Amino acid sequence: MEKGIAFGWRGAAAMEELLALGAQWVREALTWQQVQPRRDVFDWTYADALAGGLRKARSAGCQTLLTVRALSNWASRPVPGAAATATRPPQKPEQYRALLEAIVKRYGDLVDVWQIENEADYPYFWAGTASDYVGLASVAHEVVPSLCLAGWSNATADPATHPKMMAFIESVLHTAPYDMADAHSYAPVSKMAAQIAWVKARMQTGVPLICTELGWEGTHTEQERAADLTARFTAAKAAGVSAAFWFLLRDAQVAGNADENGLIARDGHRKLSFAAYVALPKA
Repeated sequence: MEKGIAFGWRGAAAMEELLALGAQWVREALTWQQVQPRRDVFDWTYADALAGGLRKARSAGCQTLLTVRALSNWASRPVPGAAATATRPPQKPEQYRALLEAIVKRYGDLVDVWQIENEADYPYFWAGTASDYVGLASVAHEVVPSLCLAGWSNATADPATHPKMMAFIESVLHTAPYDMADAHSYAPVSKMAAQIAWVKARMQTGVPLICTELGWEGTHTEQERAADLTARFTAAKAAGVSAAFWFLLRDAQVAGNADENGLIARDGHRKLSFAAYVALPKA
């Protein structure tokens, strides 16, 4: 199983840290609004800076996964009650196609796998239906060379208590076109095998499953974090996951959910979990 880093890795010492870790993958994200703030205006400033990071990662021997979210202030259709953080489906599929075509044309040589949306089963990130998401994936599959479905959220660890989210995932896995699927896990390690097995059982035959976010929630000692990291990667490998990414490389600068998942602390010191990641076997 290959190992990667999701987010928090685009710093001045990125290449040195990725090389020291032996990371084989990195993940980043880009939104429609960041690329096309208005209907007739493309602004590549943010995306070009992100691409510079992807270029560094490739220089360090990493493959790259880019999550593209159709989050737009002008191109999305109204969805009453949608969370401000949630992507609302595009009003016009042809505008979404044009966006993807522009991004692929500019950065296609820097991206190995393209992911559409993040945790689309979770209303915090996606305000559309399963059918809306399948439509998005269908457009994307015609444009990008390798399509990965959204990483399903941690709620998939307990299907019995989240029937709507489970029904969403099941519908998408059965009907969307895709080359790869993704599942996230912050649940207790003891639940990971069942979570991953549930997703894999509903996937198309022969399609790889990756986990682009492994991590913990809550407060833990450095020793507990290091042991947890090793256990999560071990569980993912045993469950047949092709590649697993740790979330994050560096602790988030702003406190929030999973903000201390970094292998490097805010003060710059490498945690015990950094060494635990280094010790993980490569595929």
